Amino acid sequence: MKSHLKPGNSQKGFTLIELLVVIAIIAILVALLLPAVQQAREAARRSSCKNNLKQIGLALHNYHDTHGTLPAAYYRDPDYFNRGWGWGALILPQIEETNLYDKMDVSFSRIPRDPTSETQTVLSPFRCPSDVGPNLNPERNDQGMSNYIAVQGADSAGGFRSNSDDIGDYGGMLFQISSIRFRDVTDGLTNTLMIGERAFVDKAPEKPWLGGQWVGVTYNAGYAGVMRCMYNSLDYHLNGDSAWTFSSRHAGGVQFVLGDGAVKFLSENIDGETLERLSSRNDGEVVGEF
Repeated sequence: MKSHLKPGNSQKGFTLIELLVVIAIIAILVALLLPAVQQAREAARRSSCKNNLKQIGLALHNYHDTHGTLPAAYYRDPDYFNRGWGWGALILPQIEETNLYDKMDVSFSRIPRDPTSETQTVLSPFRCPSDVGPNLNPERNDQGMSNYIAVQGADSAGGFRSNSDDIGDYGGMLFQISSIRFRDVTDGLTNTLMIGERAFVDKAPEKPWLGGQWVGVTYNAGYAGVMRCMYNSLDYHLNGDSAWTFSSRHAGGVQFVLGDGAVKFLSENIDGETLERLSSRNDGEVVGEF
């Protein structure tokens, strides 16, 4: 039986050189595509973080509507040495966590010193999706992690004064045992920062950002995990080298919710003096574009 194939019609495979060229082209395409995929994922995470802050801003407004004031950053109990429920616990009913609020008896009981199953609850509205920190904050008495803290005001001294004669009012909208009303924000709600991000990083040589805790202050001097002042210092600029700075895993800046509930991404290159002006509710200073 004769073959129907004619000489010269035999099929050829890829040569080694052709195969290597194809592999090289695929590798280049993957290398080009991977950053785009990563950027798309981070854009989605940043958008989710923005939605968290919008939800927090709305919850704070609803709290104000109900109680006539904003919550304090935390309600310090003078007989319990600087501990107290924080703003995150106080707005639980406004973020559809009424059962947890009631179970912890936030309105009436003292905050527990040691973590409980309730205070270690992972609450997605308080977690930035870009943050890689654990669900329990080892720097905050192993309480439930939060990536959002209140803007206490502006103070170059650090804002650590917290004795019985000092309520810690550095001009912000939420601070210890505060009861600020929207009408007290004479600089304008659109020009005053209310809540900002704090990332968690625990490994050198990365910056030692310590995150926060949503439940409140459960140990001495733990208030830096629920609130912080702004300082016109390089270490305390956004994403600065201080463990206490406002910080995020978003490239180039940090997201904040302002008094009117709007969320804004502020560049880490923003002027420190502008940050101080934005953190003060009634300093009378004019704030330009930011």
